[in-house]
Order: sequence, then structure tokens, then C-alpha cells
Amino acid sequence: MLVFWAVAAVSFTKMMVERAQGPENWMEMVLPKLSLTSIMLYIVIVAAHNKDILLSIGPPLFIATIAHNSLGFILGWVSAKMLRLDDADTRALVIQVGLKNAGVGVGLAYDVLKSSAAALASLIFGTWMNVSGSTLANFWRQHPPRERESR
Repeated sequence: MLVFWAVAAVSFTKMMVERAQGPENWMEMVLPKLSLTSIMLYIVIVAAHNKDILLSIGPPLFIATIAHNSLGFILGWVSAKMLRLDDADTRALVIQVGLKNAGVGVGLAYDVLKSSAAALASLIFGTWMNVSGSTLANFWRQHPPRERESR
């Protein structure tokens, strides 16, 4: 149902922008905000459905989430160094191993397992992953990768 509303919002916005002869790059302005709003709505719905469970198992779940994410980043970096990848490829591997698709995890928990409680791990991981991934990306933006050495 949420997808239907997102498509309707984009379609309505497109129609209004064209009617008002608005900017050509309207999607670059609207879609990030729509995406963020959808993610926040998803998080609020899952958390609200599981408030009591989240309050009881929250701290260990947060610790496990941070450990899982950190271990993914570390294993990605160690693997890249063992494979002697350059900086750019190392960063790509770190991101690939450290970040997961939490939205798919939440969807599978609801649709396959029929359990909103099972969606909590993906919900917490998805929220933390956005913080840790953004932090890492901002750090790397300030430290460009070294140029690949020619062999």
C-alpha cells in the first residue's frame, strides 16, 4: 500500500510541475525527500507495532546490530587488503560487506515469517546502517583514495 501512495505522490507532483511549467530537475528535488519520508514512515510503523518487545530487547539488539555492522566493515577491509585491492576497490568492498538491504529484511519478516517482531532486527540495523554508512562516506569524502600504482 505504501508503494501505491509513493507512486501516486510522484505522479501527482509530475503533473503539477508540468502544469506550472516548473523546473526540469524536479525529480532531484522531490524523490530524495519522498524516499526519506517513506523510510521514516516504515520505521515508525514497525517500531509502533513492536513497542513492548523493542523496550525489552532493545539494548542487546542495538549492541548486536553495531557489532554486526562493524564486523562487516572490518571483514570487508581485511579481505580487500588480503586481495591487495587499491583504495577505491577497498572502499567499495567495505561498503558492500558492511551494509545490507534492511528494507528487504523487514519485508521478508512481514511477508514470509508473518512476524512483526522478526522485523525488529532489520529495522534497527537499517537505521544504524544509515548512520554508520553516511559517517564512513563523509570521512572518505574528506580523504580521497590514493591513485592506483601502475605495475
